[in-house]
Amino acid sequence: MLGKQHISLSALTILPFLVIYLMYGTGKFTNFYIILFVAVIIGSLIPDCDCKGKPKLAYDFEPIYKLMIPLQWVTINIFKISKIKTKLKLNYEVKAEHRGIMHSPVGILISSSLLTMVFTIILFLLKLLSGYVFFAIFFGLIIGQFLHLIQDSMTVSGINWSFPFNDRNFIKGNIRTWDRENKIPSYFIGILIIIFIGLMMGIIFNYIPVNFMTYIGMIFLYILIWLIFLLVSKR
Repeated sequence: MLGKQHISLSALTILPFLVIYLMYGTGKFTNFYIILFVAVIIGSLIPDCDCKGKPKLAYDFEPIYKLMIPLQWVTINIFKISKIKTKLKLNYEVKAEHRGIMHSPVGILISSSLLTMVFTIILFLLKLLSGYVFFAIFFGLIIGQFLHLIQDSMTVSGINWSFPFNDRNFIKGNIRTWDRENKIPSYFIGILIIIFIGLMMGIIFNYIPVNFMTYIGMIFLYILIWLIFLLVSKR
C-alpha cells in the first residue's frame, strides 16, 4: 500500500484509544498515549525502508529514514552470523530486498528493539528518559509495523509471515498498490472513520461506559475489524 494509506489505517486504529484517554483519563499517562501514537505512525512506515525507491518515510520522516538504513543493514547482517544461521536452520541468504526481513515479524521485532535503543540513548542524554517513554516507543513501533504487515498482506504481492525460516508461505490479497481504480483501502479508511465517530458518540451520550473493560472490548473490536478487512481483501 501507499505510505499515506499505511499512516491513515494505522492512525485510525489507535486514535480512539488516545482520544478517549485525553477526554476521560486521569492525565497520568497522557504522555504515554501521545508518544505511543506518534511511534505507531512512524512504525507504520518503517518496513518500507527496504524499498528501492524513496518511500513516504524518506520524505515525511527523513531523520528516521536515514536512521533506518543502517538499522536495516544491522538487521540483515545479524542473520549472516554462521552460528545463528545454523541454529535457525536458514537455507538461504537474508539480503536487502523489498518485503524481505523488514517485512516479517522477526524483522519488526529486531528493528523496533534497535530503534528503541537508539531513541532511549538520545532521550537519556537529553535527560528526558523515563520508564513509560521506553515502553511507549517500543510498543508503538511494534504495533505500527505489525499493522503495516497486515495491510501489505492485503496486496497482490503479499507478505511471507514465516520469513526468514522459509520462502513459500505468502499471505496475499487482491489490492494493487498502484491501481488508482482500486478503492478498497479508501473504503477501509472510511469504515474506520465511521467506527471512530460511532465510538465517540456512544461515549459522549453515555451509551458506552468509559472503564477498563471498554478498552479491552475495543481491542477485540479492532482485531475483529482487521480480520474482516483481510477476508474482504481476498475477494
